[in-house]
Amino acid sequence: MLICEKKKCVGCGACYNICPSKAIKMTADEEGFLYPSINQSKCTKCGLCKNVCQANNLELTENTKRIVFAVKHSDEETRHKSTSGGMFSALADFIIKQGGVIYGVEFGKDFYVKHARATDSEGYSKFRGSKYVQSDIGHSYEKVKEDLSDGKHVLFTGTPCQIAGLNLYLKTYKNKEKLITCEVLCHGAPSPLMWKEHLTLIEKERKVKIIDYKNRSKVKGWNTHNEHAFYNNGKNEYKSKLLQNHKDLFYSHLIIRPSCFECKFAGAPSVADFTIADFWGIDLSINGFNDNKGTSLVILNTEKAQRVFEDIKGTLILRQSNIEDAFKDNHKTPAKWNINRPNFWKDYKAHGYLFVVKKYAGYSIRGRLKRSLKILAKNIAEKTGVYNFIHKFTAKKYEKETFK
Repeated sequence: MLICEKKKCVGCGACYNICPSKAIKMTADEEGFLYPSINQSKCTKCGLCKNVCQANNLELTENTKRIVFAVKHSDEETRHKSTSGGMFSALADFIIKQGGVIYGVEFGKDFYVKHARATDSEGYSKFRGSKYVQSDIGHSYEKVKEDLSDGKHVLFTGTPCQIAGLNLYLKTYKNKEKLITCEVLCHGAPSPLMWKEHLTLIEKERKVKIIDYKNRSKVKGWNTHNEHAFYNNGKNEYKSKLLQNHKDLFYSHLIIRPSCFECKFAGAPSVADFTIADFWGIDLSINGFNDNKGTSLVILNTEKAQRVFEDIKGTLILRQSNIEDAFKDNHKTPAKWNINRPNFWKDYKAHGYLFVVKKYAGYSIRGRLKRSLKILAKNIAEKTGVYNFIHKFTAKKYEKETFK
């Protein structure tokens, strides 16, 4: 039995969670992405897996009353520990005060990216920070249902397709009033295999063991994207091209899941109560709010979200915005197909990871030299004031062309 076409599978794991005979396993393919694998000898052909598959059953309805805010957590330490403005922490603290549970994404053993459950601030702190990898959902949907059945408040965070998977899994379950869903705007789901290869290369090149890793460190502020690794020898680094390889492959769309190129959620109506993201482009919509320490984009999609927001807004510094500004620089359309993607994977299978990061991510000697020269030129421009002049001129020109 085929649940859906492979290219349409988003890997949400709803089929895996709902199968009553445990005939489905989520198995990694040659690119490292998880797909359902059915044990036909256990399968009873009940059809539940097809019923929860969003490739077959996803329904999106327009909501014209979405409310948009730019948000900064009022506690500076909380915001510093967050990738953007700390909105997730505000929601999580609200749920903890209700005696509830939080579901989010953490680094497991050897930095394996997976969904997990937390019941206190120490536990959910592991969910903070971006992880540019597709997480393994595990049995999270089943556990959410158990928590709701026990009368607990639940906050579930994930990508839009993971929220859609949970919604379909719980479609016939009536006791969902205490469930709050929060989707994180997604640029695409990167390969877990490429993430593992990235970490392995760093440890091999530096002859160290990685003990912590930040996919979006604020070491140079929120406005820049710096990968940051911490080692068992007490050292850390964030400037080198070695650290940026995974980010560069991600942004090139060479290592994201095939279904992401036909994403139904990009710029579309939400499937969650809350939508959160970095508020990119805020300088052109809310002047002076960005202090380079992190600003969250928050969209209230439901009446439930509006009620919760009323309870937590006292912990936030906020400004109201609108949908147009929210999606100006935030994933309005699906990721564009990179014509080099088939060759990338062909080269990886034939020659390995080091070969492809040299060829496609600029990790060759020539590529690293070119990057060093660009950084040097930028540093000189910043010291002389030329960079700020160009940045302001470009911003004003963009604003003039956009709002004329």
